[in-house]
Amino acid sequence: MPLNDHEQKILDEIEAQFYRQDPKLADRVRNASVGIFGGASMVWIIIGFLLGLGLMMFFFPQSGGTPLAVVGFVIMVGSAWAALRRLDRSGDSSHRQTLGNGVISRLRSKWQRGA
Repeated sequence: MPLNDHEQKILDEIEAQFYRQDPKLADRVRNASVGIFGGASMVWIIIGFLLGLGLMMFFFPQSGGTPLAVVGFVIMVGSAWAALRRLDRSGDSSHRQTLGNGVISRLRSKWQRGA
């Protein structure tokens, strides 16, 4: 549903005020990506994880299916690793300062504290 002229004028004024008040944030918003789950790569990561889970669940209980179950597990671990890497790379340094460390960094610090 398109905006009428009055609504479009108000929106343009809000946008102009936003650019005047915080040009750095406005530039970051303008150049932001679709999001951490956007794009085809995350879809392939999820498909890979589900495929690995399916292989593992189907072949593990069968005799002689253990090697294929291990392949499924490796696919699952690889997909989980790829998802964590994608989540870790999703923000720039200022985004990380706001939200804390990236996912990998948080896991690494928990691992070091536990050891």
